[in-house]
Amino acid sequence: MSASLFLHLPPGALGCANLADLTVAWYRAGDDSGHTELGSLLLTLEAGCPVVLVLSAADVHFTEVALNRQQARHLRRVLPFLLEEALLDDADELLFASGKSQDGRYPVVAVKQASLANVAAFFREQSLHLVSIVVDAELL
Repeated sequence: MSASLFLHLPPGALGCANLADLTVAWYRAGDDSGHTELGSLLLTLEAGCPVVLVLSAADVHFTEVALNRQQARHLRRVLPFLLEEALLDDADELLFASGKSQDGRYPVVAVKQASLANVAAFFREQSLHLVSIVVDAELL
């Protein structure tokens, strides 16, 4: 299997009606990196190509929460309640992901479930394999 292609979507991509028209940054180990229209890039890829999708921090709510051990055991259930005042969207419409704890502090990402599902469906329709979805701020 070939090396994963990293695709960095620009801010606002999760709300874009036509993803193929977006200019994306791309990188593959051993190849050059570049910027091009997503539709043009997709024409050059093989079916099943592994893709790591890099979302812009502008499209997600990226924060961290401090939890005690009791709360951490129920992390998935308590996140919507811990973040509800900081979120503009209804917690039922969001997906939450958290990272590993560092001294009781957990990095957390909240993203609109429908928007992320639309992007994932777009890549499935192109016969690409989404290996991972990360946020650019998390990579810093």
